[in-house]
Amino acid sequence: VLNQLTDDRRKSATFSLATTHLLYKGDFARPRIRTGGEVGLGWNTKAAIGWQLRVGFSELATAKGFQTSVSYFDVDFKYRYTPHYRFTPDFRAGAGMIQANETGGRFPKVHFGTGMEWLTAKNVGLRLGFDYNYAFTDLLDGRENGRYNDAFWRANVGVNFYFGKKLRNKKPLRPAPPKPRTGLLQDF
Repeated sequence: VLNQLTDDRRKSATFSLATTHLLYKGDFARPRIRTGGEVGLGWNTKAAIGWQLRVGFSELATAKGFQTSVSYFDVDFKYRYTPHYRFTPDFRAGAGMIQANETGGRFPKVHFGTGMEWLTAKNVGLRLGFDYNYAFTDLLDGRENGRYNDAFWRANVGVNFYFGKKLRNKKPLRPAPPKPRTGLLQDF
């Protein structure tokens, strides 16, 4: 299909390493992108559906007035659009906690986003992802101002390592040829 071979490519477990880039959206003006790191462990229940635990660290900052290091823990649900191809876009949504390390405050958050993965080898995939994170507080930056909670954008560039048993597709990837018809009228 589209010059790609469909195959059972992904395995039941994933270990991921990534850089993470955060862009603060809150009470202070002129946000800056800050870089950090992230590790994750995932399990795939089907080729198209997976769950992942992620832990990361980075900073939220502006040009003047605000800078804090943060760490976060996420639980993600991931859906892959074309799991049997080498290249697949995906959608993820989840919840987690974020901690502003200077203030010590821990806050719940939700996130949703999209990404893409390209399998470069049998068990290795390169990943690019973007998501929006919404904190259930306006105190993530230490200042409660206005009526909107703090949030941030996150971009990830990383690598996924697949291991475990190969996920088999229950339905055939290629349609079976039709059975020949038999009978008095079909023989002509």
